[in-house]
Amino acid sequence: LDNQAPVFLTSLDNQVPVFLTSQDNHVPVFLTSQDNQVPVFLTSQDNQVPLFLTSQDNQVPVFLTSQDNQVPVFLTSQDNQFSVFLTSQDNQVPVFLTSQDNQFSVFLTSQDNQVPMLSTSQDNQFSVFLTSQDNQVPMLLTSQDNQFSVFLTPQDNQVPMLLTSLDNQVPVFLTSQDNQVPVFLTSQDNQVPLFLTSQDNQVPVFLTSQDNQVPVFLTSQDNQVPVFLTSLDNQVPVFLTSQDNKFSVFLTFQDNQVPMLLTSQDNQFSVFLTFQDNQVPMLLTSQDNQFSVFLTSQDNQVPMLLTSQDNQFSVFLTFQDNQVPMLLTSQGNQPLYS
Repeated sequence: LDNQAPVFLTSLDNQVPVFLTSQDNHVPVFLTSQDNQVPVFLTSQDNQVPLFLTSQDNQVPVFLTSQDNQVPVFLTSQDNQFSVFLTSQDNQVPVFLTSQDNQFSVFLTSQDNQVPMLSTSQDNQFSVFLTSQDNQVPMLLTSQDNQFSVFLTPQDNQVPMLLTSLDNQVPVFLTSQDNQVPVFLTSQDNQVPLFLTSQDNQVPVFLTSQDNQVPVFLTSQDNQVPVFLTSLDNQVPVFLTSQDNKFSVFLTFQDNQVPMLLTSQDNQFSVFLTFQDNQVPMLLTSQDNQFSVFLTSQDNQVPMLLTSQDNQFSVFLTFQDNQVPMLLTSQGNQPLYS
């Protein structure tokens, strides 16, 4: 009653729902385990950080949001199909990444920099869309069966350019000193490097394809957004970073092994996700709200650690053979439950 922390615990046939709430720390926690299905809900009104985690047949969606940093993160995995959504209203940078049957798409937009970017790959067929309202440079790059087309137009300079290669044997070089837009494309035996740069808009792009191996490098000095994408035998690492918003994303896919790193220096977020033989560790940490989350699933064993220095609470959950120990401690009200 002093700590205002009601606790409800029940166990029936190794099915363990747990409910814990603390009104001072505003931390309700709901945990249930039934046939290796473990949903977890945690919310903190001071840091405004609700977290939802559920695991059902090695399918692990995670939802985390922080109203101070305005950074919701949604991660779900179902039959090796991954989707990640991250948005920050201060930096105005939502990122969406999804993979379905080794088909990857990435969406990034920044309202300050006004740079939405879409990259998608279906059966090693890649398309990239980049536009910047300040620089007014939309660019579309698509590849279908190693047939490449590039469209670039700046509205101020009024220079649309279309380059396509059907036989895959088309080297083209285009440069304009006023617009400062050199473009080089070459294709030989499905080997297609592409380099595009614009000094005013400062947007170099490098694309190469060799036997369905497609690395893409895109960087913009004003928006400071380099992107690296490569696909080799369904191995797809993606690197995206922005110095203004200070975001970086790294994703790699190799034999259903998908590590992903996302970090932001302003909001001070980092996320690491890896998937290997249904083993899914995930780390999320934020220095402003001072919380970290670690989740790993290996043979239906799911330990999870959440700690917050502002509200001064930590939660540890582990699941192994229907055995669910849970520890919650709060230094402010100083209760300890296990």
